[in-house]
Amino acid sequence: MYCQRLFASIGIALLAFAVGAEADLVRPPQMSYTLMTADIVARQSRAYTTLALDPRDETEKTAQSESPEAASPAGVPIELPIARKDRTALLLAGGLLTSFALDRTVDSAVGEDGDAANAQETLYRGVLATVGLGYLFGKSGSKRTYGTACEAVIESGLMTSGLKYLTGRRRPEDANGDPYAFDGPGSGNGSFVSGHTSSVFAIATVLSNERPKRKWLYYGLAALVGASRIQKRAHFLSDVCGGAVLGVYAGRRAVRHETLVGKMNPFGH
Repeated sequence: MYCQRLFASIGIALLAFAVGAEADLVRPPQMSYTLMTADIVARQSRAYTTLALDPRDETEKTAQSESPEAASPAGVPIELPIARKDRTALLLAGGLLTSFALDRTVDSAVGEDGDAANAQETLYRGVLATVGLGYLFGKSGSKRTYGTACEAVIESGLMTSGLKYLTGRRRPEDANGDPYAFDGPGSGNGSFVSGHTSSVFAIATVLSNERPKRKWLYYGLAALVGASRIQKRAHFLSDVCGGAVLGVYAGRRAVRHETLVGKMNPFGH
């Protein structure tokens, strides 16, 4: 219970901080119009005063008046909003920690439905078969896309296997409802992260990059596969969330042709 509350508190705090940073970045321009006007007037006043009293070259004086230090009070540099990649990292970290906190609740609430889980397992295999056949028999454009998806799947598989080995997390069926049963390297347990989920999210990321208008479909199907792993009690919620994050990361690397496999044998080039 203590771990659950700790993960929830840290996760929510990170999410709140990231959302707050996003709000600062997208703040409407009219909210800071008065401050901007006052800053422009102050800078012009300093420039005119400098021109009248300082005999240095006009270009040098203008450059000094427009420096970040001159645009802020008491010579303090202006602080820029938090970078987008940092906000994304905070959101992912907060969401993942929150999912750890919800593992026990979700696992106890989910009733195993074998028929639905098996249907979604068929969906997973169909997605992989479509990608493989598309690469083998597709035309030049689609062949490159499916080839990039193959790179993403292999990359996500390598990273997933490494995490499974290092964490040694027990699956829900073997952990007796304890989501924090990590036995470490070499234990043979491999619940964290979900390999099914990382694979389909890697594919969804590549296809969404090629067809942005259909990304809701690709990610929706990937989410169904992830949900089936929870429903089948093969994984905890955080296993699926971690697999989704890993899959998206692998997919983006494949799109940029930065994967290990892509550098050795570039399917998608």
